[in-house]
Amino acid sequence: MSYHYAYLLGIDLLMFLPAFLVFFLWRKDLRKEMLIAGSVFGVVAFLSEPIFILHYWTPEYLFPLSYKGLALGSLEDFLYGFLKGGVSAVIFEVLFREKFSRKKVRTHHWKQMIVPIYALGTALFIIPTVLFSWNPIYTSALAVVVFLVPLALYRRDLLPEAFTSGVLMMLLTFIGYKLVFIFFPDIIPLWWKLSNLSGVMLSGIPAEEMLESFVVGFFGGPFYEFFNGLRLKRYTDMKR
Repeated sequence: MSYHYAYLLGIDLLMFLPAFLVFFLWRKDLRKEMLIAGSVFGVVAFLSEPIFILHYWTPEYLFPLSYKGLALGSLEDFLYGFLKGGVSAVIFEVLFREKFSRKKVRTHHWKQMIVPIYALGTALFIIPTVLFSWNPIYTSALAVVVFLVPLALYRRDLLPEAFTSGVLMMLLTFIGYKLVFIFFPDIIPLWWKLSNLSGVMLSGIPAEEMLESFVVGFFGGPFYEFFNGLRLKRYTDMKR
C-alpha cells in the first residue's frame, strides 16, 4: 500500500479510530468530554506540527497545508490529535467503570487556570526547541510538568487517573503501531528523523512515541475533570 495514505489510514484511523468509536458509542455520558478534549488536542496537534516537521519527522500528507513554502502540517494532524485526545480523555473512565460524581470540587476557580497553564506549557514546549533544537517530544514532556504541579497540589485524587491513562495510551499506541507495521513496515525509517532520536526502539517503535503517548494520556486523562472541578466515582450501573 502506498505510504501516501499511511498517516490517514494507518496512524489516524487504524491506530485510534476503533477505540474512539467503541468508547463513543458505549458511553454516551462521556461523549461531551471526548468531543471537547478531542477538539483541544486536535488544534494543538495542528498548530504544533510545523515544529515536529522541522525536528522530528517528515510524514506524507493527503491534505498538506503550507504558507510561502513553509510546511504547516495537514488535516491529518488535527484528526490525529482529535482521535488520540478523545480516547485519552476517557480511557480510564471506560476501562475502570468510572463516572462523574454530582459533587464538584469548588475550592478553586478551575477554568481560570486554563490560560496560565497553557501559556507556560506552550513556552516550555516552544522555547527550548527553537533556541536549542531540542526534540519536541522531550519539550512536550517538560511542558506537562506545568500541569503536574497544580494537579499534585490541588487535585491529588486525579493523579491515579493521570498516570494510569498515560500507561494505557502507551499500550494502545504500541498495539496500534504493530498493526500499522503490517501494512506500512518501513514507515519509521522513511518518515522519522532517527538521528534526532535517542535510538531506543521498542519492537521497532521509537521510545519517543511511547513518551509522547504517555504525555497525552497523563494530561488528557484528567484534563476535563480538572478544569471543571469534577470528581470520579465507580460506575456500577452501566445504563446508557
